[in-house]
Amino acid sequence: MKAPVNKIINMSFIDGPGCRISIFLQGCNMECIYCHNPETQNICFSCKECIDVCKAGALTFEGKIKYDKNKCINCDECIGVCKKFASPKITYYDTTELFNYINKYKNLIDGITFSGGECTIYSDFIVEFADIIHEKTNLNVFVDTNGNVKEKDIDKLIEHVDGFMFDLKAFKGDTHINVTGIENNIVFNNINKCAKTEKLYEIRTVLIENINDDWDTFIDEVKYIKNLNEYTKFKLIPFRQYGVKGELSNFRDYPKEKYMKYHEKAKEVLKERMINPII
Repeated sequence: MKAPVNKIINMSFIDGPGCRISIFLQGCNMECIYCHNPETQNICFSCKECIDVCKAGALTFEGKIKYDKNKCINCDECIGVCKKFASPKITYYDTTELFNYINKYKNLIDGITFSGGECTIYSDFIVEFADIIHEKTNLNVFVDTNGNVKEKDIDKLIEHVDGFMFDLKAFKGDTHINVTGIENNIVFNNINKCAKTEKLYEIRTVLIENINDDWDTFIDEVKYIKNLNEYTKFKLIPFRQYGVKGELSNFRDYPKEKYMKYHEKAKEVLKERMINPII
């Protein structure tokens, strides 16, 4: 069993508890208008537009785009030119290969977090990998998800992984549709299910001015998180245009003073469960 890996960050302190390796899998089941990792949304279509801008000769065409990571200089010109929200810089790992990569760092980290894209598209891969990790190390495995996960997959993941981080795009259903293209009923079903397992580590929301920041709705979201359980953390992130493609690529960054007003209100309700401001 293999999964397409967009990138691996060897040491991260923002993707779960402690020091972690973050693995970004390719492909997503939402089309968020503010996506900060747009190059992870789709599998490469092999349109070949990226080949001409690759100065290092790391991209060739052999029936499909072939990527040589040993030649790549990480200029990301290929990602910049891609109009299809994809990346040719993908490496397919099976679970043994990925474990061997992680195993080199096991004494330096506390765990592994799968992200994306939407990593739960590859739930079977994550389950198999988590079982290997638990058998051979003391590390934990977290899943960072948009919540659009089939019931059979969330049930498997709950059984095999150690924690969940949900990116709640919008609290109101119609706003969620406008932001992502889909309803959020399944997202709430999965959050509620995970909240009962002691594994719902974090919920986060990116504030986008005049799109998902209605004050009364925000208060409802904070109260919802408070009432889920007594432990889940909340991270509030101000929108930044860096890395965004498409509709909101020229949208202004969220105003700092306005963001702090929302953060302070959430902290008033959630107290120590509120993660420090992202400014």
